[in-house]
Amino acid sequence: MLNWLWPQKSVQGQVVLITGGAMGIGRLMALRFAELGAVVVIWDIDAPCGRQVVQEIASVSGGGEAHFYEVDVADRDKVRATGRQVLEKFGLVDILVNNAGIVSGKPLLETSSRTIERTLAVNTLAHFWTVRAFLPAMLERDKGHIVCISSAAGLFGFPNMVDYGASKFATRCYPLARPMFDWIWPQKSVKGDVVVITGGAMGIGRLLALRFAALGAVVLVWDLHADLGGELVREIEALGGRARFYEMDVTDRAKVYAAGKEIVDEFGGVDILVNNAGIVGGKPVLESGDAMIERTMAVNATSHFWTIKAFLPMMAQRNRGHIVAVASAAGIFGSPGMVDYGASKFAAVGLMMSLRQELQAMGLHGVHTTLVCPGFIKTGMFEGVRPPPFTTWLTPEYVADQIVKAVRRNQWRLLMPSILSFMELISTIMPMWFVDLFIRVTKTSQAMKAFKQTRKHAIKGVAGA
Repeated sequence: MLNWLWPQKSVQGQVVLITGGAMGIGRLMALRFAELGAVVVIWDIDAPCGRQVVQEIASVSGGGEAHFYEVDVADRDKVRATGRQVLEKFGLVDILVNNAGIVSGKPLLETSSRTIERTLAVNTLAHFWTVRAFLPAMLERDKGHIVCISSAAGLFGFPNMVDYGASKFATRCYPLARPMFDWIWPQKSVKGDVVVITGGAMGIGRLLALRFAALGAVVLVWDLHADLGGELVREIEALGGRARFYEMDVTDRAKVYAAGKEIVDEFGGVDILVNNAGIVGGKPVLESGDAMIERTMAVNATSHFWTIKAFLPMMAQRNRGHIVAVASAAGIFGSPGMVDYGASKFAAVGLMMSLRQELQAMGLHGVHTTLVCPGFIKTGMFEGVRPPPFTTWLTPEYVADQIVKAVRRNQWRLLMPSILSFMELISTIMPMWFVDLFIRVTKTSQAMKAFKQTRKHAIKGVAGA
């Protein structure tokens, strides 16, 4: 509230790089920074418009300085190469403005897979490539400024832009407050329901499979780990339940669609879809391999689109179903040491908020959604991590129990432990300097310092993992 008291710094002579700078907001920012004496570097795929902006800046009184580079920010190699050219020419970039963005504006089921991937690539992944290109020099000088143009769609879900909303949540997200009275609602029966659980062979996924099976559901386990998946099915069957295992890489879109069709043909549809599969690299962004960043986004966020598109049509046809996303508290609060993981979880949060709104707009009130945002769970996935002092480790059994209860109550959001709801409120209403001070005092930023990778099978063969 008091930002107006702060004096505005000078940008005279500073190098300002603006992606998507050839038109719209990007163009206007380029003109204004140039008026303030900055050297403006414009990146865009629209060469004619980009060069026109450069000429426009050069023609203003005093003759501003601007340069245009034709760059598709989704092209990682092009960003890296052009970034080197910019640094060689100017020596540094003082202000990086990640402004490039696209939107399709279609309902999820009418949005092509190619469009979804392109939207996430431009609106989210591109930020990683530009930051990695220019942040090292900023760190070396301990000086610089990174700007992200997100969207109100990164705060609130909107129908007809689920892919766009997810991409914007990945860059900036404050979800809605947790419902306080969900415990009053009776728990629905899941007996006979068909439940698909991704990443279901171990950890939280395995416990969810056991619990849903115990309640009489038919459990379909999707996982990369065939041995553990088969063992889980035998365990469920020995207890009198019904289960089946599918060896599945959820990032393989074609395989997801094929298995989805097979399941719909055999079982008539899926009643509950639990998007639980997830991986974490646990490295600072500049130490994370490009392939690991892409893999993290693909498993933790993009794969949700493929599974939803595989099973939502039948849910919509029957106006009955339930879609669950096991996201993370890292999808609400930023955390150093796992920027790629946090961004992927913000995307999952945004996807679910936008999807919920889209289902409401379609009149599909019988298709429910549940967003799960737990803190650190003692499954071994975050081995060596030290949880912040105001929270604690969650037991896998507790988390699984709470998820099943939330699903049976048609609860929209589940945040664990409950103190995180208070922390979310504080981080929203308090000034950023207070939040930063709190993080320093509680040493929250040190949580990932001693992280140890224990899920190497999930990232096997990924460069930079």
